Amino acid sequence: MAQAVAMLMEAMYEQDVGDFSSGCRRGRRPHQALQGVRQGLLGSRSGSVIDGDSSACFDNVPHDTR
Repeated sequence: MAQAVAMLMEAMYEQDVGDFSSGCRRGRRPHQALQGVRQGLLGSRSGSVIDGDSSACFDNVPHDTR
């Protein structure tokens, strides 16, 4: 059952995902994503990479409804 749902979801959303996206997609590998980043940097004039970590993004947001 879970595999059938996964196949249905994949068919629905695959058409909306850009070709540059590699995460968790059938036939895509992390090294392909890295190669795309490398090509993008080599083709740009900035040559800079900005790293961001959003894992704790909402840790300090007050959640009370007072």
